[in-house]
Amino acid sequence: MGKRIFFGLLLIAFVCGVFYADWFLQSDQAWCPFDLSPLPLTLLTAGLIIVGYIEFRRMIASAGVQLPLATGMLCCLVIGTMPFWWPVLMFVCEKSKCSTFVGLMVLPADIAVVGLLLGVVFLEQLARHRLEDILRRLALTFLAVGYLGVCGHLVLSIRTVVGLKAFVLFLAAVKCSDIGAYFTGKFLGRHKLVEWLSPKKTWEGFFGGLAFAACVSLVLNRVMWMDMAPWSAAVFGLAMGALGQGADLCESALKRAAGVKDAGAVLPEFGGVLDILDSLLLTAPAALVLLSVLTMGHLVL
Repeated sequence: MGKRIFFGLLLIAFVCGVFYADWFLQSDQAWCPFDLSPLPLTLLTAGLIIVGYIEFRRMIASAGVQLPLATGMLCCLVIGTMPFWWPVLMFVCEKSKCSTFVGLMVLPADIAVVGLLLGVVFLEQLARHRLEDILRRLALTFLAVGYLGVCGHLVLSIRTVVGLKAFVLFLAAVKCSDIGAYFTGKFLGRHKLVEWLSPKKTWEGFFGGLAFAACVSLVLNRVMWMDMAPWSAAVFGLAMGALGQGADLCESALKRAAGVKDAGAVLPEFGGVLDILDSLLLTAPAALVLLSVLTMGHLVL
């Protein structure tokens, strides 16, 4: 447990450094016509997507399916980092006198980019492997794109659309639910949650995670002076706690189907990048909606 706490603190310190860089860029924007403050988090997201895709590809290879490296990773990267580079592109289009570029602002071109990338993956797989195991290759590649690319896109969108404070609240609520569930389950756990899927998870841990996530959300809402009522912060924490633990079970299902214990070994005692991000990725869609509703349309800057 001591080693787990030590590496957990290192991880928290690193993330705090990224947040500081974000805040520093946000406070010094006079020289740049568009917002560069999400850049540190975008670079971190890109790095995590690269490592996460490699882990996902290796995990699926254990199940006997070889996913494309370059095209699959490219799709995940382009889609996952789009919340940062798309507004920059739109700014360039707005300032451009070229009607072709200005047209991008009218069309749903961001969705078109996603469709084009999926088409590239489809054609690349047909060219390289023809019909050999094509259904499983494409299905699992598109799963990776959705899991890492689309969900990564939504995680980053919490920062770019709702704000840095909202992103801190989201991250803290989800990960503190993990922490609360771990320690509550370790010391008080008696009744198994889903024994056939994750034998160590307990109902006591589940409710402990919910309580910890709700308390952390209430405290951060007060400390960071966010535009949320106390009951809204508590509801958000409870929702993130429940969904985060459900998302963790989803990744457990992938690992069990592939016959692996951990997705990787990037951080001792924590496993791989997917083992760290699993609860964030599938929770992000609900978090983005809840934050938009519970803040009553106000941006949490």
